[in-house]
Formats: sequence, C-alpha cells, structure tokens
Amino acid sequence: MPSTLAAARQGIVLALAFLHLSGRAAANGADSGAPNRVADLAKIKGGVLVKNGKQTSCGLGLLDNMASFVSANCLDFKNGRVDSSIVYEVYIDPSFDSTASRAMVQNITVHPKYNPSTMANNIALIEFNLGSDVTWYNFNAIGRASWSEIIYAQRYLSNMNRMAWATPQISPQAPNDTMCNSLSPLYSSNLLGLSCNGVLATSPSSDVSNCDVPYQVAYAVIGKGLFPAGIYSYSVVEDGENLCGNSSKTRNYYTLLDDYLMFARVALDRTVHFYRTGNTTVPQPNPDFSMADPSEGPPSGAALVSGNYYSQQTGSNFASQVPTPTVKSTRSSTTMRTSPTSKPEQSNTMSDPPNDEPADGLSKNEVIIIAVSCSVGSLLIALILFFAIKQWRASQRRKHDPFKEATAQLILAEGLGGAYVPGQDQPNAEVVEDTIDNQPPPAYPIDERPPEMAHLRSRQTHNAFDFDYNNHIHIPRNEKS
Repeated sequence: MPSTLAAARQGIVLALAFLHLSGRAAANGADSGAPNRVADLAKIKGGVLVKNGKQTSCGLGLLDNMASFVSANCLDFKNGRVDSSIVYEVYIDPSFDSTASRAMVQNITVHPKYNPSTMANNIALIEFNLGSDVTWYNFNAIGRASWSEIIYAQRYLSNMNRMAWATPQISPQAPNDTMCNSLSPLYSSNLLGLSCNGVLATSPSSDVSNCDVPYQVAYAVIGKGLFPAGIYSYSVVEDGENLCGNSSKTRNYYTLLDDYLMFARVALDRTVHFYRTGNTTVPQPNPDFSMADPSEGPPSGAALVSGNYYSQQTGSNFASQVPTPTVKSTRSSTTMRTSPTSKPEQSNTMSDPPNDEPADGLSKNEVIIIAVSCSVGSLLIALILFFAIKQWRASQRRKHDPFKEATAQLILAEGLGGAYVPGQDQPNAEVVEDTIDNQPPPAYPIDERPPEMAHLRSRQTHNAFDFDYNNHIHIPRNEKS
C-alpha cells in the first residue's frame, strides 16, 4: 500500500511538471501547433547598417556575404550624391553558423528612380567584402501570391564592441486595412510592390530611442519556411509627425525585394538567389524596373516619416528631404568571412542579365561607345599615315627612277645615230624596249633588292650608274654573244 501511494505521488508530480513545461513551451511558440519563428529566423542571416560607428534602425536585406539591399533614405546625401564623408558599415548576426561579422561598405548603388519625396523605389544596393568569395547567401522570396503570410522582425546589437546581438523581436502581420490605402497613394498604386502594417516594435534601448519604432525587415512564409521578402521604407502618421503614442494612427510600408532582384543581378554582375513554389513563378525580369510614382502625397494633415529613427529626437519630423542622388559612391573596405549555409531544395538563381550595368560615372554602354570611337579613330589615323607614306614613296619614284633614266639614254642614242648606250657591245643591233612589267622597283635600294631581282647588278662610274642592259633589252638571237 505505501508503495502504491508513493507511485501515485510520483505520477502526479511528473504530470504537473509536464503541464508546467508544456505551458512554457506554448508561451514561446514552440508547441506543435505554432511554428517557432525565432528558430526560423536563426536560419537566415540578417543585420543592421552602422553609420560613423553608430547603430541605426535600418535593417539589411542581405543577398549574400558580399552585398545587401538597404533603404536609400537610410543614407546621407550631399549635393545630390551619397555623402562620402560618412563611414558606412554592416554588422551581420551569427545566425546559422554562430559567426557574427562586420564589414566596411565599399560601393553604394542607389536606384536611379529613387524619389525621396514620395519614397518610390526607396532602395539601394551596398557592397562589402569585395575581393572575397561568396561563402553564404539568402534565398529571397518571390511570387507574393504563394505567400501564406508576411511577418516582421527587428534585430538589435546589444553590444557593438563584442558584436553581441539581442533576441530579435518578431510580430505577425497585422491585416491590411483601408488606412494602408488612404494614407499612401504610393502603396495604393503598387499593391504588389509594397506591404503594409500597423504595428511597431518596442524600442530596444532608451539609449537609441524613447519611442516604439517600425520593424526593420519583412519575411514571407512559404509552406513551413521563412524567407527574406522586404525592408522597411517609410511610415505615414494620420494626424501629425510624431510616431510616439500614435501607433493606432500610423501605417508602416515595406519595399518588397522581388521587383529589384534583377536590378541587383545586373549591378553585381553575379548570381542572386531566390525561392519560389512551382516552376511558373519567375522574378520580375527588368533591371530598370520602377514603381508607379503618383504625383500626390499623403492626404492633408498626414505626415510621411522615414529614415534612421535611432538618431532622431522624440516628436521630430522624420521626413527625408534630400535631392535625387546619383548612382554610385566608393569607399575602402574591411573584410570578414563566414561559413557557407545549406541550400533549400527548391532554390533558384538568376543569370544572363542584360549588359546595361550602372557604373561610377559611366555606364557600360557609354564605355563601349568610347572604346569603339577610339578604335575607329586609331584606324583612320593609321590609314591616313599609310596613304601619306605611299604618296611620298611614289613621289620619290618619279624623281629617281633609274630605269626611266636608262630609257631616256636609249632614245637619245637612237636619235643621234651611231651613238650607243653605255655598256652595249653592239651599237648597230636592233633594240626593243622591254615591257614595263619587268622594270625593277626603283624604290628598293640596290643592295636590298628582293630575291627575284638578285640578277641585277650595278657598277659605279665617275658620272652615273651603268646597268647591264642585257636584262632589259631584247637582242636578236643571231647577234647575241
């Protein structure tokens, strides 16, 4: 009996422990009924942009360990160009390989149709680790119709010196509502190119912001997987410019990366990777793709706010008022390497793009035009020189033709009667001038005649050259010695 009671007590304790652990697991989203999105996020590399050593609220849409998308309004501009005095870095979380890294940004390519007033095409491509190899890459989601939902995440460096990362915040998608359309004409004109939510992330630290801030990046849920899909672009506040305490009146908008993968493919001139379901979905193929850009802005009383929220003061106007930037800016680099990631089975790559690649100051087409022009110019100069030299040689031949001089002597001898050409042994013989085809080319120096003219010889006298004219004058057979 005592043993039975002890066994019963032990069973009750185990049951209570099981229920307690099950409750904890359910609270963390790890139960069998709900996917663990934190674990899913740990399989995807993510990061933040750092400016002059200070962390920003700008998340990265990482393509691989050498390039990433970032919102163009996270960059500083000066005189219409990316401000070269700003030092940009990327900090990348440890993710799947437990290796956190950082690198200096070397190239920045701003989308040529970026409109800072409306936030159309608010995207830029940043490059780092140049000269290294691609050691890992993310698969970006395409084909929005196949996404079951979009979730949003916020990453934060808890200690920059140690590159320590806090646990990311994750929020499921808030359903799109009529406010998303009414507050942003850009969104209503590009429903497949932007996503919208009405949720804000808790400020990761009072050191960077006292207000809640928009989530940095968007992820598509495809099947049971999670894939990078977009980056934060801008917000519209219904009545005022202050995000603090206005989350219910604020809508946040995200640029989806699907439409800009070919833009990256051409700018980088290498493969970029994407994920799709089935074989019918393809990425947007035009590298020059541009959003529909409506002329009107938010409705009266509403304010468009954007940029780096960690650098702003509470209640300030976040609207980005910068001129349209030029395409590229170049900097020095710091290289960090990480290990490769595993590849999902349904992965795809983009290759063989058009050749119209943006460049620093000159496009590929402009470089090709200049190269062809230089080649044609060089050819014309060479032809002019060739004909000039040929003309000069011809003039020299007319001035110094020993064959014509000898022929003139022959004519003079016949006219005088009894006279004979020097070197001719039979002055009364019938002579016939040979055809001009057998004339030796007078442009050759005597000592440098070609092999077929090697039988020609000359003897220098006091007054003139004396040729052996048996090679130029036919002598009758019966008189030939």
